[in-house]
Amino acid sequence: RHADSATVERVIIRVKPGARRGLTQRLRAMGLTVDGDLGVIEGVAGRVPRRLLRQLARDRDVLSVSTDAVVA
Repeated sequence: RHADSATVERVIIRVKPGARRGLTQRLRAMGLTVDGDLGVIEGVAGRVPRRLLRQLARDRDVLSVSTDAVVA
């Protein structure tokens, strides 16, 4: 846990088939940024405050939440 739970993390969120659009709408309604639609993996990329990561991971439509980082 990081002391600053307001820190925003770049993440990739994989969702259940057919749930991507609904989850994207819910994230935007919460004021979160969705940067990209990742149809190949049925997911989205976005920026989420750390304090919401656990809640997001427990969402009924979310299969996984992973770091969106540069891979070398």
